Amino acid sequence: MSQLTTAHATMSWREEDSVLIAKWCGAVFSRELKQIAQALLEKTQEFKLNKWFLHLEEMQDIDFQDENWLSTVWLENFLSLPIYKLALIPSQYLDNQMSIEQLIKVAQVMKPLEVQYFTEEQEALSWLNEKANTDPLAYFTQN
Repeated sequence: MSQLTTAHATMSWREEDSVLIAKWCGAVFSRELKQIAQALLEKTQEFKLNKWFLHLEEMQDIDFQDENWLSTVWLENFLSLPIYKLALIPSQYLDNQMSIEQLIKVAQVMKPLEVQYFTEEQEALSWLNEKANTDPLAYFTQN
């Protein structure tokens, strides 16, 4: 497992199960937010990851300008990635929670994206590693 850490965030990825994990704790400063948001995109593309787990429970509110950047510039790049599953522990801060939920709703309109909200990290990771119901090989491996 490889990792990137900043003052308020930790991001790791596992190529063996194609999962990227990001956990945010505390204040949201524009430069750090953009650094981590950009790294999410870059590592996903570099390692061909297709599942994300975002643990945002302690992430505080996002500045309006950063929210705008996420929903325009960042979202456009996100939509080109092969991500099809997103597990999320939402922020306890209502404004942050609403911002992220809106961003996800817009993304789901533009691309197929399974999203589930969780309260426990282990449940989220287990769900990410479940086989999709639409897996064409599932029939052959189960029968």
